[in-house]
Amino acid sequence: MIQRRAEREAVATARSAREAVKAAERAAEARLAAAERERIAELAHLEELTRQAAAQAELARIEAERPRKVLLEAVQYMQARTAGKRR
Repeated sequence: MIQRRAEREAVATARSAREAVKAAERAAEARLAAAERERIAELAHLEELTRQAAAQAELARIEAERPRKVLLEAVQYMQARTAGKRR
């Protein structure tokens, strides 16, 4: 009877040790998965920042061209107007 109790306790101890190892493995996997999710989120954030920077650069380029375009249109208008008066 004492031997059976000792065997049961040994089995229970071994089972709890295996469960503790499995729990530690699951916790390590969860940490790795969380780190991977964080890395992916950071990459997505950097991609979004890159897209925003590209959009701002495009807007800046358009804004920089606008005065030149307006001036060109004004010159063309005046040329057309003076060409009409010469006739």
